[in-house]
Amino acid sequence: VPSTDRAQWDPIREHKIGRQILRDGRAEFEKYPRTLITDEIYLECLEKKDPAPFNTRTASGRGRLSLLILAECLEPTGEYLPVIIDDIDRASRMKSWIHPGNDTNRDTFEGRSIFNDLSSVHLGSNLVAADYLLGERLPADTRQLIRSEVKRRVLDPFRMRIESGKDIYWWVRVTHNWNSVCVLYTTACALALLADADDRAWYLATAEKLIRYSEDGFEESGFYTEGVGYWTYGFSSYLVLAEIARTVTGGQIDWMSKPLVDRMNRFGRRMEIQDGAYPSFADCRSDVVTPAWLDFWMHNRIENGADSERCETAREVKIDSFKGPPLGAMLPALVRLFHQKDFRTVNVRTEEPPLREWFDDVQFLICRPREDARIKFASTFMGGHNGVNHNHNDLGTFTVLIGAEELLTDPGAEVYTRRTFSERRYESNILNSFGHPVPVVAGCLQSPGPRDHTANYGSQFHTTLIESAF
Repeated sequence: VPSTDRAQWDPIREHKIGRQILRDGRAEFEKYPRTLITDEIYLECLEKKDPAPFNTRTASGRGRLSLLILAECLEPTGEYLPVIIDDIDRASRMKSWIHPGNDTNRDTFEGRSIFNDLSSVHLGSNLVAADYLLGERLPADTRQLIRSEVKRRVLDPFRMRIESGKDIYWWVRVTHNWNSVCVLYTTACALALLADADDRAWYLATAEKLIRYSEDGFEESGFYTEGVGYWTYGFSSYLVLAEIARTVTGGQIDWMSKPLVDRMNRFGRRMEIQDGAYPSFADCRSDVVTPAWLDFWMHNRIENGADSERCETAREVKIDSFKGPPLGAMLPALVRLFHQKDFRTVNVRTEEPPLREWFDDVQFLICRPREDARIKFASTFMGGHNGVNHNHNDLGTFTVLIGAEELLTDPGAEVYTRRTFSERRYESNILNSFGHPVPVVAGCLQSPGPRDHTANYGSQFHTTLIESAF
């Protein structure tokens, strides 16, 4: 909702989340100017083959711009506009918007071609959000700069590749989180920025075709092999794009009504072992928390249709909509604020979880204690195959918990380095089977081998289910 709609924005300003945004925005404003990403820092990363200087700045810079835009929407005094305009101007002068790790040949930096990645589409979307939310409060030349730069760097290269079939971005057809994130932010830029309805329709129709690859990243049971952390990132992006598509088509397109998507949506809730503990398989942190707004979206979104959540044994509890993870990226924040029945609370259906969650298609099992058990003993077991996204060579791995405490643990994700997503991935004793409670047979760790990191390679190394009896 544009910031001129005070009937929508003023209640948020008076709520504690609005006050928190204003406090955080003030803190960021008072620290300005600060070191941001520059062409010199970008080149330093390329020359030293170390993305750390970029990584330490990109999240804080993106977060600051989001906060200042939202703060200016909450209190439209104009105080933050000079910094917002300066950020937009700085972005327009950067030679590349992408992560230096995705530009090792300097093709984008030196202008030979334009690649797009998570960094560039997030930045483009933030600039478009500034234009859409602040509107005429931004100078006309700044708004024109946003249009020209986002079209040149994000929208036009994407459309040219799709229409020509040449040099198509690799993330277009992947089944992991890059697909949903990049398709979301590219499409959102087009729908909020382009004046021509046929152009907007082209991007939405393309998104509807491409987002199916994200759906293919889920098993029929709704299981997500990337783990709970990347489910939160990837599926929240899928959900936000689904809500955008539903909104701009007046409800005629609703991906969330698909049976598979309903199972995708339930994955986060089904993964809670007990007492807020979640499995840390694949590249997932052990302290991951799923946000309630995402877990229970279908029960809280505006103009909800048939309630697929109805359960006679469940009881409804209202919880703070912003409890848990912080507000996060701009688009999920706006969806939480304006597309829920009540931005302040989430209706949560609570019921005793089943003793077991069994995903037959990937041989993943969670065992929970009875409700009256004196000791809250729980465990997880994982089968499947070694050709999945964010794979660890860990077939047969298991964990044991009492309450939320893991007694036997899966170490989960390592701190990402240049090696993590390279052909040297499985040199890591956290990512290979050495770091997991599985056998070492005749001195050999599980395949794929230490230098194999090819998409889908490893699917021939799999578990076989002999028998299941509960």
